[in-house]
Formats: sequence, structure tokens, C-alpha cells
Amino acid sequence: MPLPHTIWYQVQRIDKWVYVIRERLDRIEPRFLTEYANNYLIVGAKQAALIDTGIGLYSIKRIVQPLIRDREIFVFNTHHHFDHIGNNHEWLGVHIHKFDLPRVVLPEELSFLKTATSRHSMELLKKGSPTRPAIEHYPLVGEETFELGGIDLRIIHTPGHTPGSVCVLTSKDHLISGDTIHNGTIYLPPKDSWESYSHSLTNLMAEFGQEQNGVILGGHEEPIVAPKNVELLNQIIQNWQEISCGKKQKYDDFLDAHVLSYPPFKFVIPTK
Repeated sequence: MPLPHTIWYQVQRIDKWVYVIRERLDRIEPRFLTEYANNYLIVGAKQAALIDTGIGLYSIKRIVQPLIRDREIFVFNTHHHFDHIGNNHEWLGVHIHKFDLPRVVLPEELSFLKTATSRHSMELLKKGSPTRPAIEHYPLVGEETFELGGIDLRIIHTPGHTPGSVCVLTSKDHLISGDTIHNGTIYLPPKDSWESYSHSLTNLMAEFGQEQNGVILGGHEEPIVAPKNVELLNQIIQNWQEISCGKKQKYDDFLDAHVLSYPPFKFVIPTK
């Protein structure tokens, strides 16, 4: 009989360097308006990097270890939300931006899942509430570089979705963008942080906007946008400009937020 973690995770090789490890967030709580959560594993010649540790329902380390073999591994959180830090406790140390660090050094309650009715959400509450932190935490500020052997990573601070959100840009033109930009439903920050988010979008366009052959690997839904990956960024910026001008919004009671539809995107704006 297959082990639970081998059924839960969907592992897809993107290219020579990168794997996406996918989970069904909608099986935890469909009212998040999101189907998939994506974690990324980058395997260099000497070292590896895991970017986000998942929801925490089942071990992600059991998936990662056979892929990296005896390589040492760096572990990163793109931000502090539960679906990106759920397996932090499986690793000795985790890198996260200093602004989100206070949210991961202590256990975090998942009480907001108590109204969910799926079997998976109930299992997660039993196993992972509160979420458990890593043993050590290493604060990031942005612009750090990590050499893995044949491929390098650079951290880009992209505040907005959370104050400490980061993206990871590889020397092979992958932009691992967490929840800053991705397909599907994008959770925007409260209005008092809109200026920071707008600056982050502008910064990403400057960093990545000319990379017509690069790939954007988002934290949710389909990880690769084709054929012109930069169009994702262009479209989000265009939508964002309209939202900033005050387009009419539909209220969602569960999320306590307003939801705007710009197919194929939805944008969620918290009320506070």
C-alpha cells in the first residue's frame, strides 16, 4: 500500500534543476478559492534548496530526501502563511525574511480551519495545530545569494502580500515568486500596504521583465506560464492599476474580504 505522503504530493520535474512539489489546498479548505499550493526544490551539483515547506499534513522531507541524496540543503519560506511553513519543523534551520520571522519562531494556531468540513482539514488540525517551528531561523534582508553548484539563487524582498515576502531568482532565469505573483487567486495586502506591493511589482518588472525565456514559478495553481511568461507579470500589473483606482468589489463572508474577478485571476482584498 502506498504511503500517505506519496499519494498527497504531486512531484513534477520542471527542468534539469527544478522540481515542483504540489499539494491540493482545496482539499483542506475550498473556500480559500485556490486549488494547488506549490513548493519548489532546486538541486544543484553540490547543494539543494527547498523553497517553502508546504501545508504540513504529511512529511515533505520524505519526498525531498530521495531527490537530493547526500546533498546539504538550504530551506526557505517565501513568507509566513501556514500553507508555506507547515513542515518547517522537519528541518534544522529555515531562512525567512526578518519582517516575517516573528511569525514563524513560535507555533501558529490553525483555529481558522475549525469550520472546515473536509477529512483532510480535520487531520491537519490533529497533526499540525499549532504549526511547529524549525530549530533555527536565519533572517533574510534581500539580495543574499546562495551557490548550489551550477545554479545560484538570489533573494529579492517583495513586500506586499506580507511585509517579509520574498521571491527567489535563479541564475537559470527561474523566478520563484511565492504569493507575490502567480496564477489564480491572489491575496492582496490591506490598503495601507498597497504602496509597498506596487513597488514590489515595479521591482520585479525591472528584475525579470526582459527575460522572455524565463519561467515564473508561482506559489499556487499552474507553476509555469507559457508561452511568454512575463505576460503574467504584465497582466497582474494592469489589473492592479485598475484595482487601485477603486473598481467595485464583491464581499466574501468567509474570507472577510472583497473579491474582484479578472479572469483568469481573482484578487482578494482584506477588509482590515
